[in-house]
Amino acid sequence: MELVPSVRSHASAELLDTTASLDLISTLEEQPLSQASRLMQLSEIRWRRVASHVIALVAGFALAIAIAPRTTNPITSLLTPPRPVPASEFHRALQTVMAQMEAGMCITPSADADRDFVRAMIPHHQGAVEMAKLELLYGSDPRLRRLAQGMVVEQSQEIALMRSILGEPAMALGTNLSP
Repeated sequence: MELVPSVRSHASAELLDTTASLDLISTLEEQPLSQASRLMQLSEIRWRRVASHVIALVAGFALAIAIAPRTTNPITSLLTPPRPVPASEFHRALQTVMAQMEAGMCITPSADADRDFVRAMIPHHQGAVEMAKLELLYGSDPRLRRLAQGMVVEQSQEIALMRSILGEPAMALGTNLSP
């Protein structure tokens, strides 16, 4: 498997460093040095190895900071809490619709899985209709507006079908259809 060039160069450097260390160790073993001298030289080898890794780490951080976007100040962003984004009228309405949908979908289970499915799906579809209406009020992308129009029609038809299966009267479009 071909290594990424930076990984390959790091692995090569590590291999050369290890080879040089082994050569130095074997040279040290051949020379009549005191145990203390050998330990000092081995400790220096380890220190150099650690120092080279620390330098590589610092260089990596420096490169990351140099490449990072200038719009974010790392110190300031860590010290200041994020500011809340002011909610637009669309987002407030969307949150309201989603809360109503989730509340409507929380049904009390019965012994009939089909009935429970339909009772949960009606508020789900009604939520989709209401969200689509919000897109029609606030959205500007013509593709999403067409999709939203289709959702209003199709989901409303499916709600009417589900209500008829449950034996409930169909309600006029635009009214709250939650069970």
